[in-house]
Amino acid sequence: MRTMSSAEIYETALRLSLRYQHPLFDTLNHAAALDRDDAQLITADARYYKMAKSEGRITLLVNLSMG
Repeated sequence: MRTMSSAEIYETALRLSLRYQHPLFDTLNHAAALDRDDAQLITADARYYKMAKSEGRITLLVNLSMG
């Protein structure tokens, strides 16, 4: 398993947390997805998804096709 750690990811997570008034712990995952071209955050949190979908790289779990 690869771990990621960079100041940019933490800065993005903090910006997302403040912008959407959402816990930093959750926005760290989104920030990591935004940092990589091959990543996507899949979330079951419809509230956060609705607020942050314009940021990109986020998909709502219920919208995934299971086939």
